Amino acid sequence: MSAAPIIQVTIPVTLDQHNVGQAVARMETGRALLEHRATGTAPDGMQHVQLPGRSVGI
Repeated sequence: MSAAPIIQVTIPVTLDQHNVGQAVARMETGRALLEHRATGTAPDGMQHVQLPGRSVGI
């Protein structure tokens, strides 16, 4: 008995005219960026904006 070849078919799924795969990828990317910001040891430039006359960490 020979093994049958495996065929993979990709079908775009849409919900309310939005591609579900792209929406999931955007959510996962957002979560990964948030986790990266939360676990980093560098000052968070998004949370503590560097303003003239103000040093980071104060």
